[in-house]
Amino acid sequence: MCQFDTLALENALGKKFGIQGWWPAETTFEMMLGAVLVQNTRWENVEQSIARLRRSGLLKGPEILSEVDPDILFHLIRPSGFMRNKTAACLGLTTWLLENNLDPEHLASVPMGDEELHTQLLGIRGIGPETADVLMLFGFSRPVFVWSTYARRLLSKIMNPDIEKLSYEQCRRRFPVTLPPDISRAQELHALIVAAGKWAYRHGWEEIMTVYDDAEKSARC
Repeated sequence: MCQFDTLALENALGKKFGIQGWWPAETTFEMMLGAVLVQNTRWENVEQSIARLRRSGLLKGPEILSEVDPDILFHLIRPSGFMRNKTAACLGLTTWLLENNLDPEHLASVPMGDEELHTQLLGIRGIGPETADVLMLFGFSRPVFVWSTYARRLLSKIMNPDIEKLSYEQCRRRFPVTLPPDISRAQELHALIVAAGKWAYRHGWEEIMTVYDDAEKSARC
């Protein structure tokens, strides 16, 4: 099966939306918690939860968060919604890091294959395939493509109209994607796709597709 090369998409979205500079976090551990908390909510709500966790001194590392009373964590992350599931996911992720002796600030060197890592992250309660891939991309610096809802909508218009109808895992396995060789560019591509999805929610995809078509033509010249 032919792979989709994201270069034209990267150029088009970069031209349209500019540098996104994700992930907005002071530490990798904070980034990982943010990836859990942002499920099914707006980033602005996550920022409130992160601020409350920081004021409580719980972002210093998994050793600190692992000692917190779940009821306290439940209260602190209330702005993000779905507190019961997200409390379990945050604590589950923290426990997994500690049990595997993983330092959140040195995850890029973890000697674990992509599929094994993906499977282990999925084994944590409250972490689904999209969150697992976000953690791999931004936390572990693995070049994976995040098949978010926005990504499926966009690539259904570029690659195959059936993509939007498929599950996350079906897209992940059936449609190979060639990512930029630089991990920071792969991370930026995900951020740009999110920016495009948010923009298209209000304005539609037509203008974005025009910019993409122009970028693709330029790449062929």
